[in-house]
Amino acid sequence: MNIAAHIEQEILLLNKELHTLVTLRGYELTHSEVVSKSTELDQLIICAMSSQSKRFQNMQAS
Repeated sequence: MNIAAHIEQEILLLNKELHTLVTLRGYELTHSEVVSKSTELDQLIICAMSSQSKRFQNMQAS
């Protein structure tokens, strides 16, 4: 599995975990576990976007 696919899988997993925390457990959006998962998800999304941008720039340079 390449890095982009791995990041995508991690994003999907964290999204599912967030959904579980909020909908099934009934945690508020300000609950520490929700905030922690959300922050982790944000960081992965930024990583994925950065990686995609670098690939795009490399394609344009070729």
